[in-house]
Amino acid sequence: MTEIINQEISIGVPDGFHIMSKEELTKVYVTNDPNRWGIWDHDRHVIISILWQDLNAFTAMLADIDAAAVKNEQLTKKGYEGHDYVMEGFHDADISGTHARGYSFTYRIQDIIQHVDTLLFKANKRIYSINFIGRNENREQDHELFEEVLKNVSFLK
Repeated sequence: MTEIINQEISIGVPDGFHIMSKEELTKVYVTNDPNRWGIWDHDRHVIISILWQDLNAFTAMLADIDAAAVKNEQLTKKGYEGHDYVMEGFHDADISGTHARGYSFTYRIQDIIQHVDTLLFKANKRIYSINFIGRNENREQDHELFEEVLKNVSFLK
């Protein structure tokens, strides 16, 4: 199955995932942000979400994705206070020919350590963040899944 986000991004939905409802997104992310889409595989304990921020024409022209990734990581760190947040580092990626900058981290929720990969990229007049959340114990196979999902992202405009 393929999903279209904002009529500009196509993403393949792997087998075993379902598209998250607004209620699930709000429960997982504790916000009611309308600019969010996600899929969840309950059996593998994996969530892949995409968030976006609309930019005006001037801001879009000046947007620096590397600086945005640094700022996003700082905000993320604050949001995970009290959850044993551990930053693992920044990295670059290519999403359908577009430069992406991201970071990886772990955090603890109850007694479970989760790993997260976040990638930010710009498309038209939006900055997108694609986030991959899984259990740290499944990190290797989850990474392969994330790489496969990224290969199936394409831009429609």
